[in-house]
Amino acid sequence: MAIQFDKLPTESGFSVKADVYKAHIDEAVMRKGKDPTKPAYLSLKYTLTTHEGKKAGIMFDGQYESESQVVQYKLGRFLTACGIPLVGTMELKDIAALVLNKEIVVDTVVDESGKQPRLQVDPFGREAYYPVGQFDEIWKLAHPDENGGSVPAATESTNFMNIPEGVNEEADY
Repeated sequence: MAIQFDKLPTESGFSVKADVYKAHIDEAVMRKGKDPTKPAYLSLKYTLTTHEGKKAGIMFDGQYESESQVVQYKLGRFLTACGIPLVGTMELKDIAALVLNKEIVVDTVVDESGKQPRLQVDPFGREAYYPVGQFDEIWKLAHPDENGGSVPAATESTNFMNIPEGVNEEADY
């Protein structure tokens, strides 16, 4: 096949935006990181679906053993979203088998700190991971202006103070 140089794209094609997505867990495998002194981590591969039901792409994620509160919070939210009760103890490698093919909801952010933008779970936004049954509710929270106007937008004519008619706002307040 000949390459038609005039038809090559001028943009990267990265079109996945930060949003709330339904995520199907396609892969859940233990991997050894670059640092051999650290324990293996749970590598996850998701297929993302938009609120409209359209495929949005693939995203990779990881769960780690760590004393860090943020990492532990992220793991707790992930397990809760997958329907795994937070009681007792379990090895990370055992979790891999339990979460494969589950559907959850992920709150995402675009990380632009690397060579190219990368979509990742946002543990600092709302709650990062949710059970799939909460998809509509979480999507509506993330898109208040798109769900029937439940949160009115402020306009220039909006009067936040109930100032009586005939009162000069600038002179009297």
